[in-house]
Amino acid sequence: MTDPASGEKFYLDSQFGTGFRGTKVVKRDEATGRPTSVRGENPEQLRRILKQALGDSASIELSVVPAAPVVGMNTKPRPFFMPETEVGAIKSLLLTYDHLLRDSERPFTRSEALRPVREFVRSSVMDGRALDWASLKRFSLGLQYQLLPQIAKHRCSVEAPRTEFEHVMMVSGDPARKTLDAVWLIADTDPWGFRLADDWCGAYFTCLFVNGILRGTTASKPRWLDFPCVECKPTMMRSLPPALPHNEALVWKACADDVYTHVNVTRIEAYRRAVWYVEMHCDETVAQELAKIARANSEGDRSALCAVKERLARFYALRIKDDSDRRRFEDVVEGGIRKITDSLACQSMDGCGENEVNWGKWVPIHRGLLSDLV
Repeated sequence: MTDPASGEKFYLDSQFGTGFRGTKVVKRDEATGRPTSVRGENPEQLRRILKQALGDSASIELSVVPAAPVVGMNTKPRPFFMPETEVGAIKSLLLTYDHLLRDSERPFTRSEALRPVREFVRSSVMDGRALDWASLKRFSLGLQYQLLPQIAKHRCSVEAPRTEFEHVMMVSGDPARKTLDAVWLIADTDPWGFRLADDWCGAYFTCLFVNGILRGTTASKPRWLDFPCVECKPTMMRSLPPALPHNEALVWKACADDVYTHVNVTRIEAYRRAVWYVEMHCDETVAQELAKIARANSEGDRSALCAVKERLARFYALRIKDDSDRRRFEDVVEGGIRKITDSLACQSMDGCGENEVNWGKWVPIHRGLLSDLV
């Protein structure tokens, strides 16, 4: 259960009482990084953590923190996406191409055919009026997963190294259909489709652009093709007005489960990739997280070895619930740990939370164990 006021998570017992799960450091000393305020469900465990951090002579006060009142569940249909997200995506796409093509002979963003979408974005962002749902439905066509193979094919023609979580933007003008369609593959995950104009009388074209979002990556130059490659179709994978016509409401209900399943699977995979990238590339972040686990160990074992094992166990918590899976997990971890030298295995944080660990050696060990588990 989540507290609607603070966003904190609680559990609800059989008597409908609320409580905390586990322990959480609420406040730390800015100078030393030692915890000065801890929250949890076990008073004795909290007392031991603070004694270890502050010393046996420290004065410790325990108090009861009640959870906020339980709010009734909302049974109204939840939107798949916030409409502000789609307006922001249209705005970002238009501004990106306007900047890219500022010196080009084909600045299609300045075309008269795009005046309605420009006015829609301006009024939505600056006028403070209620959202024009009819216009949003006209310009934003929803997620276009069916275009992913096509996007991947044309992405290969751009002379820029492929990087994780990159943006790919494609805009196509088709005077035969009188449309100017755009698709934005955001962070290599969600392909949003837009109809920027439905009265396009300009040339046939496609303009493709790739932009890396990680540190050290770069953006490509616009690549032009003399034929349209993108044709977006309206989908239900988008924000919808609070009140739908009866026939559309029936369609919404019929496809709701499919939409949630499709989108959730995509987002879960994107989250997994992001976690993996951090664990494999961001040394400082991984070292900081391992140090936090070592400092907060309730049993007093502040060793780097214990922190690494705990972090791996957290990653695999949902997969090692039964005994056989846990034994497989432990066999892999213990097999890797046997290769660690004694001098490394004995490194730990001291009682004041100071770092006595060579994280430059432990981070690669953590990565090796994680790779073995995968």
